[in-house]
Amino acid sequence: EVTAIDTAALGDLPESSLSESLFRASLPKFDELRRLDAVDYRTVAGLKHAYLHAKFEAFRTAGHADDPLWQDFLAFIDRGGAALERFATFRALETRQSSPWRSWGGGLSDSGSTAVATFAAQEPLMLGYEYFCQWLADRQLAAAARRAAAAGLTLGLYRDLAVGCAPDGAEAWACSGAFAAGASIGAPPDPFSAAGQNWNLPPPNPLSMAANGFAAFHTLIAANMRHAGILRIDHVMALTRLFWVPDGARTSEGAYVAYPRDALLAELALESRRRGCTVIGEDLGTVPEGFREELAD
Repeated sequence: EVTAIDTAALGDLPESSLSESLFRASLPKFDELRRLDAVDYRTVAGLKHAYLHAKFEAFRTAGHADDPLWQDFLAFIDRGGAALERFATFRALETRQSSPWRSWGGGLSDSGSTAVATFAAQEPLMLGYEYFCQWLADRQLAAAARRAAAAGLTLGLYRDLAVGCAPDGAEAWACSGAFAAGASIGAPPDPFSAAGQNWNLPPPNPLSMAANGFAAFHTLIAANMRHAGILRIDHVMALTRLFWVPDGARTSEGAYVAYPRDALLAELALESRRRGCTVIGEDLGTVPEGFREELAD
């Protein structure tokens, strides 16, 4: 989200009279926002989007083949590939819709449809802006990691991988076949919660995981290890089982579904070695017997 981008740290990018005036006008507004007791995300995002749109236009207009920054931007898009394109397409579509993606008409709820491909082809500037924001965020995260290392943070940045994705977000839309329909994940009744928990997150489909050679899981892990020295995996028991709750059922009526533990652990270990990234598993909850020992091994 653009709220994480430091708009005051873009001095190496081209300016325009519009971007300069928007930046100056935003400074007193940001001062007011800093004095609030809570973050006003909507207002912050609005101010930053206005400035970043102008900044993108200045960057796009000035960009040329031998500019190192322009080359870096294009290389970032190339590395992101189809996954980045789908994310950018979702973000662009979301600005045109007034409801969650599952109710989008005209074939737009299917990320692989002709309607979606046509939209992406017709709106290159909208997608370009989303690429630009992702590039800025990635550059700033990388810079933060370098500064931290230079300051003596020997273990590096500590990132967190959530147990699931938002059902109305880009990942669920772009990879809908990777998730099971008609259920959500949670936790069974236990001393912490006598009624159990329903987290309203779509369950990853273990059969789909295996069918694509665990490529989606590998990509997820690699993306979250980027610029990190440590990755914390929320509810690490998901590597071996998840508690599924059918839609409309009580949490106590859910059941555990097994996941391909050995394959997932192998992918995790390989990527940890490849990235030089330590992995910490959060095991708060009902842990299968012997699972902690398997993780330690």
